[in-house]
Amino acid sequence: MSTPDTKRPRPAGGSKSRILWRKQGNTRRAYADLRDFHQGRVALIPEGETRATTDPAVAEELLRKLLNKVTQERRDRVLLGLNPEADLAEFAVQHLRAKADSGEYSQHWLEAEENHLARAVGFFTRHQHATDSDPDPEPRPRNLAAISVRDVRAYAEWLKTVPNGRGGVLGAQSRRHHIHSLSNVYKRAISEGLVKMGRNPVAALLEKPSIPKSRTNWLEVGELALLLEAARIIVDDPRDPGRRPPLPCVYEFLATFILTGAREDEVRNIAVRDVHFDSDSIEIRGTKTDDSDRTVPMHPQLREILLPHVSKLGRASGPLFLTESGTLIGDWRKTLDLVAERAGFDRGKIRTRIFRNSYITHRLACIDHGAPMEPYQVAREVGHSDLKMIMRVYARVQRLRVRLEEMAFRVDSIGPALQGRLAALYRPPVTRDAIEGERRAEILAEFFRVGEGMSTAAVAAVSGISEPTLNRLRSGPGAYLHPKTEQRIKAFIEKRASEAGAASLDPVSVSEAADQAEMAELLELFIKLTAGMTAQEVRKATGVSKPTLYRIRGHRQVAVYRATEARIRAYVAEAKTKV
Repeated sequence: MSTPDTKRPRPAGGSKSRILWRKQGNTRRAYADLRDFHQGRVALIPEGETRATTDPAVAEELLRKLLNKVTQERRDRVLLGLNPEADLAEFAVQHLRAKADSGEYSQHWLEAEENHLARAVGFFTRHQHATDSDPDPEPRPRNLAAISVRDVRAYAEWLKTVPNGRGGVLGAQSRRHHIHSLSNVYKRAISEGLVKMGRNPVAALLEKPSIPKSRTNWLEVGELALLLEAARIIVDDPRDPGRRPPLPCVYEFLATFILTGAREDEVRNIAVRDVHFDSDSIEIRGTKTDDSDRTVPMHPQLREILLPHVSKLGRASGPLFLTESGTLIGDWRKTLDLVAERAGFDRGKIRTRIFRNSYITHRLACIDHGAPMEPYQVAREVGHSDLKMIMRVYARVQRLRVRLEEMAFRVDSIGPALQGRLAALYRPPVTRDAIEGERRAEILAEFFRVGEGMSTAAVAAVSGISEPTLNRLRSGPGAYLHPKTEQRIKAFIEKRASEAGAASLDPVSVSEAADQAEMAELLELFIKLTAGMTAQEVRKATGVSKPTLYRIRGHRQVAVYRATEARIRAYVAEAKTKV
């Protein structure tokens, strides 16, 4: 007599024919016969319990749900090629672990890849299921084979709205990296048989984010020297204490970029043992191609910069560049922006790619033993195996170049056109306290001018400011100004201006020696002279604050503080003298 375990698998049909009852101790418990689904016998366990049910009605309901699930999985496997093991979130983790175990990728690259895949998982498991009533749903499992080309296209469009952490959204190059990271996951899934061949929806996407062709931007010798000088003095002299402090080794870090032409990850991964002062060379471990490992010359200026740095480290191993907390340097764009702004560049204009372009450009213009530098040697220094990339991308910018006897970017190479920015670099730091003190001094000067001829008692009666406070404020420009007192001073100035018939209620004054027409003409000339300058450059050159400059440029206002007027007149007079 055969037992239930030896019976032939029953065909799919009614639920009763699939329920098997097994006696465990003195209790009969329900199991589902799923042998025709290649799953054997499965215990029918209710939610919240650990053993199969003993209730026939509950067993029927559990079996019905289980049959629906396995039938749908079979249909998906046949029609879509779905594999239960190809869950997007789980397989992305396996993919990253395999990349890390290979040892072929840097930590920085792996972190970037992890961020890209985290966004992809978030989009396909949550964002695509969001509705007006439920804008932030719980994550739902998503099979790799269930993601279509339309889904990937929607993901690419969604990436255009993702913030980049710097006040904008992801650019085309960053979005393209995200798409490539997802495509890499599919390539691994296909190679492991979890997704059918040819079912990579990323590869089938036609409208991938396109990157504009590089214009090979590069910096002149004087501009690179200005950046290095800004990095040298910025560590001990940050202009704005409220901003993120620079890296303690920003000068040495930046100099290595500029004077080696290495890629960003290559500079990060330089170790102390890779710097050889005896042979004036640096070993670079390539991060892009197999043959990009190389030894590059350590130019005299870089030796002068790195020698004290290595001596200060006091160790013969470990990374050459670390943060203040002792970790590898990650995203340092905010620090680079801080250095660039101090050197007179617009925020966000300077990125590490431009240093590589500049190095190759100026290296090709160097003189080597009386002859021009060999392009092949330059190609090997920057990790290229042949001249194709050098001649196609970099050689075309070699125009109006200066032949360099030595690969160096020193302060004495800064020409007349950049002397103003160099002078601004050496000016004493203008802190927030100094700006606030200047503003208070202007308000007090206007207050005493408006109240000229009135006794202390009369001013106190009209303004509501006590006589002792008035005497203290008259004691000197550095007197403390309480916010409530400042409000009363402004109200007093407005009241006196109204009494005098002034059109404006702003606490500003017009020079008695100049009428409005002359002031308007002066401001128009000032706007014209500073038209090609950024607000930061104008502030450094004239002392006029950014908000004031924006108001002048936007409204052509005639009323300005006396101190601001004096700065504008001095700048215009100096400009006329130069002409």
